[in-house]
Amino acid sequence: MRKYQKYFLLFIVPLAFIYSSCNKNEDIVSVIPEIEYENHDDYAMWTSDGSKMIYYGYENDSTKGTYLLDMTGLQGINKRKISDNYFIQLTSDGNSAYYYSYYSGIFKRRLEGDTSAVLISTVRTVQSISNDGQWLAYQSGENSPSSLGFVWKIRIDGTHKKRLVYAPTEGEIRDPTWFPDGIRLSVLRYFVSDEFDAPQIAIIDTNGNSTTLTHDNQWKHSPKVSPDGNYVTYYTFKNNGTVCVVKTDGSEVRELTAGFSVNPGWSSDSKFVTYTNVIKGDGRIWAVPVTGGLQTKITE
Repeated sequence: MRKYQKYFLLFIVPLAFIYSSCNKNEDIVSVIPEIEYENHDDYAMWTSDGSKMIYYGYENDSTKGTYLLDMTGLQGINKRKISDNYFIQLTSDGNSAYYYSYYSGIFKRRLEGDTSAVLISTVRTVQSISNDGQWLAYQSGENSPSSLGFVWKIRIDGTHKKRLVYAPTEGEIRDPTWFPDGIRLSVLRYFVSDEFDAPQIAIIDTNGNSTTLTHDNQWKHSPKVSPDGNYVTYYTFKNNGTVCVVKTDGSEVRELTAGFSVNPGWSSDSKFVTYTNVIKGDGRIWAVPVTGGLQTKITE
């Protein structure tokens, strides 16, 4: 079976989206980590000056929502809940965040002070917003054979829609994240022509170019570009979730954790990778240097 026709689960809490290719294949299910989320924190994002961090926290249905911490290095204080919504991304100035409603579109609101939500786009499917706030990136099977998914960009006003790197004979391209330059995106790519059965970390750009950074058989998820544009972090299914990093020139592929860690992100200075520790009884956000080493617990 062609690898882009295989089915896998991208488990994202709390959104619980299921991204699937065109056909289900049960032999992939066995590699999915069996992780029990309870009392977890997820998706840490630093403001651009490093002074604050937001994350999605879940203790129970009444407390779930986005929380804000004041940060001194990797130490956070003054925890407060700022929204019931899950924010998908911070603005480049770090003062506001984007979230979306499936029925309405993308909203922006300040983290503190005047927190009135402003509808900025009626586009309802988005995975990444460029730093200038003008371009959206998402995946869609529109105009693809057998509904294979590829990455598209569209202006925030809904114009200039374009599919990037169309490769139906090779396989799907998924999970885009903009680079700071607004030209490149990190993605997951599937290849029929190579010997590996798993998606690879790749970089595509708005001119249709593509470069593959990894070459291995580890299933990968949630690629995220560092704020300085020099690294991509992601996690594999190894040992129930292993956070990795690769330089954007394809060098220095490195495992940063030994297992039970998912959903990586970045500190504002690109020196630390954050992740959720999914060992039962913890479920908190930790940080590890991009070069590897001592891991620090951030949320309690």
